[in-house]
Amino acid sequence: MSFAEYSTLRRAVFVVALLNLAYFGVEFAVALAIGSVSLFADSVDFLEDASINLLIFVALTWSAPRRALLGMVLAGILLVPGFATLWTAWDKFWLPLPPAPIPLTLAGTAANTPGVALVMDKLALLPWLSNITLTSAARTCGANAAGSPRVRNS
Repeated sequence: MSFAEYSTLRRAVFVVALLNLAYFGVEFAVALAIGSVSLFADSVDFLEDASINLLIFVALTWSAPRRALLGMVLAGILLVPGFATLWTAWDKFWLPLPPAPIPLTLAGTAANTPGVALVMDKLALLPWLSNITLTSAARTCGANAAGSPRVRNS
């Protein structure tokens, strides 16, 4: 990887981390306001994505052994959304009120924006992304449009 490609990769990872962190805040606030378990789970997923991207941003400057250690940390971070969702679902089980539909719809629609932008601008802005990433973004947008939790390509 050339220095220019490396710099572009680090910059893109950092921007994606900031966008994920920002949208975590939006979805988390809406989820708390309307009492939506699914939106809460999706917001925690945005936080997880931001954490992983920030760690990758930092780790790109590390040696291979330190990156291996980071892999173990990332595996632990992946458990956070599951536990947070179980906790929220348990609370919702005891107070089963439906969330407000309009804020839920607006937040879900806004969640599609990054994926749609990625699909539309893939070749112009981020030519090094693989078709797998494009497919994952398209599937995420489709899942959000259908009102279901985000689909993972793991």
